[in-house]
Amino acid sequence: MQLKMKIGSEHTALGLQEGIHWHINPDVHIDYVASDEKREFIPWVRYINKASGDTVIYNDIYETLETEALDTLEMRVMDCLDCHNRPSHRFLPPQEFTDELITAGAIPVELPEIKMLAMQIFNHPFTDRDSGSMYIRETVREYYQATYPEMSGEYDALIEQATEGLLQGYSKHFFPYMKANWDAYPVHIGHSEYNGCFRCHNGQHESEDGRVISRDCNLCHAMLAQGPPDMLETTTVDNSLDFKHPVDIGEAWKEMACADCHRYLY
Repeated sequence: MQLKMKIGSEHTALGLQEGIHWHINPDVHIDYVASDEKREFIPWVRYINKASGDTVIYNDIYETLETEALDTLEMRVMDCLDCHNRPSHRFLPPQEFTDELITAGAIPVELPEIKMLAMQIFNHPFTDRDSGSMYIRETVREYYQATYPEMSGEYDALIEQATEGLLQGYSKHFFPYMKANWDAYPVHIGHSEYNGCFRCHNGQHESEDGRVISRDCNLCHAMLAQGPPDMLETTTVDNSLDFKHPVDIGEAWKEMACADCHRYLY
């Protein structure tokens, strides 16, 4: 898959009239109210066009705030950190850092079902560093002994390499004593493993006159290439393909947030 991100307008002369950084257009003012401390759920949004004075209030049709709740919750002016909330000390989700370790060769791609096993392991609650390391070693060894007993001895070197690779990812992205990991500290930029952009752009925020905050993919990026190498679909840089989910789930991806499935992959 290849995406072109629309950070700003296609032409520099148009400034911040469109694209992702439209949100910081000096003529645009956005307030919002989150219903949780981590600001992962935003049921109320107010858009003000400072040039025209046009004001629109959007409410989540499934999580509409009562007036009393709106009065007690913090109203925040949207700024850079509402998307770029973790510019450093990022704890990558398991599916992301496992892919990186496989690509780098730290985890052998030749070992069957290692990605699936990694997802099961890293969605396990870890209470302390040592017991987590022990759990990883034991789980990998026991899984391949039980699932591939006929390959005993043949996979020993690969199993050891995979175990060390998984421990490398664990040591970098999980800190049990501090309760710090990818799930404890969400990243609001993007929308794959966290609600991110879909906190507002989920198609559920509607104004009294029927205006809806769009969830159109092409607002933020253009799909330039997608599909497996032998069936690669491409287009020119000034056009966009219609997104096709890699796994056939029908039209479900148009109604759901990506994180509904991708946040926890077992």
